Amino acid sequence: MNDDSVAGATGLEGAGGRIPATLPSAETVMAYEKAVPGATERILNMVERTMEHHIRSVEDDRAHHRALARQGHVRGMWSLVFGFLVAAMAVVFGSTIAYLEEPVIGAVIAVGVPIVILAAFAIAQRARRSS
Repeated sequence: MNDDSVAGATGLEGAGGRIPATLPSAETVMAYEKAVPGATERILNMVERTMEHHIRSVEDDRAHHRALARQGHVRGMWSLVFGFLVAAMAVVFGSTIAYLEEPVIGAVIAVGVPIVILAAFAIAQRARRSS
């Protein structure tokens, strides 16, 4: 282990695998303590505060990502409900037109709109998976 860094297995190490807090070598700490009594305690307190800040930052980041994922799920659910309602209305509207006036136009509306909505949903799912 390098004297210039402190590494641990806390699960909170950065991308490089090191905790973002460094301690000077033992000789340097001893020299600080001789020059300024109490320096070792202040150095350790500084490293502890840095670690606490890092842990809070990681926890806040994880909570933020969970909240964004939850918002995405809710948005997706409402989009699905809206798409279903539009498709159902198109089927009713197209069937009514087909029965009362124009069978071809009504059939195109009753069948075409739900197919277009399903195709858009499938394309969106494929795009989401590939990204």
